[in-house]
Amino acid sequence: MMMLRQLIAVLPAAVLATVSLAAIAAMKFAPAEPGEPIAALFMPDVSADDAFLRVVSAGGYVLRPGGLPSMIIARSGDPDFTAALYRNGAVLVAAANGARGCPEPTPGDSR
Repeated sequence: MMMLRQLIAVLPAAVLATVSLAAIAAMKFAPAEPGEPIAALFMPDVSADDAFLRVVSAGGYVLRPGGLPSMIIARSGDPDFTAALYRNGAVLVAAANGARGCPEPTPGDSR
């Protein structure tokens, strides 16, 4: 009986945490508008050169490498760009906000 009361007491916090996490994930992984930067992630065995070629063949303009060798930050005005990336082997396509990971130190940074 005591265990059930403890479970009931924790339930609202667990539901709130789950809903919050789902909302954050939905915002982060929502498809980007055409022309907005996206991060295309390919399997780890895909080289940076191959990932670059896959993005270009999907109709994208490569902006820069991502935080992983198999990640490319790109954009395209084509509304079918995300689907084309998945057809070319991307395992995840997301808005590029923060997709680079830890920022690189700037000159003069004492870290």
